[in-house]
Amino acid sequence: MSKLEAVFDNIKYNARELIGLYEAPVTPLGTVLSSAAAQYGETLFTDAALLQRALGEAGAPPAEIYRVCLMTQVSGFGELLKRDPRTMQVDLDRYIQNAADETGLSRDTILRLTGDIVFALGGFMDNRDLSAARRGDFVPQTVAVMAQALYEEQLHAFQTNFDKAAAGASVKLDFDRLEPLVNAGIPQAKYFLGACLLNGIQLPVNEERGLELLQEAAQVGDSRAAAALGDYYYCQGRADSLTLAYQYYTGYGAPALDPARQAAVTGILNQKVFNGKLLKLCALLLAVCAVTVLWAPASALFAPCTGVGCAALILEAALLALGFLRCRARPYSSIYALPAAMSGVWFLYMLARFFL
Repeated sequence: MSKLEAVFDNIKYNARELIGLYEAPVTPLGTVLSSAAAQYGETLFTDAALLQRALGEAGAPPAEIYRVCLMTQVSGFGELLKRDPRTMQVDLDRYIQNAADETGLSRDTILRLTGDIVFALGGFMDNRDLSAARRGDFVPQTVAVMAQALYEEQLHAFQTNFDKAAAGASVKLDFDRLEPLVNAGIPQAKYFLGACLLNGIQLPVNEERGLELLQEAAQVGDSRAAAALGDYYYCQGRADSLTLAYQYYTGYGAPALDPARQAAVTGILNQKVFNGKLLKLCALLLAVCAVTVLWAPASALFAPCTGVGCAALILEAALLALGFLRCRARPYSSIYALPAAMSGVWFLYMLARFFL
């Protein structure tokens, strides 16, 4: 058993003993929140304007201020403020799940913010401190929040090497240290392993397993996993694949859109716009064909063939309707064949006038 696996076993089976690992805030935001909570007390988390002002004065980035305010609006936050040691673990687990459902933030971000908030709550909790918590009087973290602090450094180190390896550099990736994180359900770890399996980065290509891991990570909000899935489906180029690519790119994958992916999104949207223009052109073609059937130019020289013309119009109208329905079901599909098919029907009608 690796050292990292042993750590996760300790988290799983004896969380109280690991409270000591959380003496310091996970991020600088934890320091800011703890200081503000000590100054303003519980009112800080129930007054959005005060929370924004206090964090702003402390120099917290605007994006972090927004996220913290968003987390204070999540269902179940009031239960956290009660800080009841009998239900704290259940309250935290429920709160994290609610945050995942209500905020749209990734699970990693939710865990980090929850850890910072709980750390700040511990700073003014009935004059208790973390040393008292470590003695077993209070458990201020859920298992998942503590795990975030432990695996963050491991993931950062792997990401640095992963980015170099993906760029073609000769760097050996330590999959032995990544595997326990994947088994623990860490979305970022699933993204790294899934990307390596899908693209054959220092591992044999396993498309099925790679897609499975990326989808699991994307479902809980990992933006890079969602963007990687967008890349995969965009490269396939099929109508249904382009629809999936657009959904991944504009969903959780939006924060990870680089210029190339933005260009892909633009291309997909342009296909939809082009399809709309093509349908209008086909409708105009149907109208022109209708005129040639009803008016039948040069009917003195060539037979009108009205019956054949009406059949051609019905067929063209059916083709146009099918094209419209296809664009509604698959807005990014290709309908280049539609005007060619309608023109072919009209051409056959004109040939019938010449030879019948």
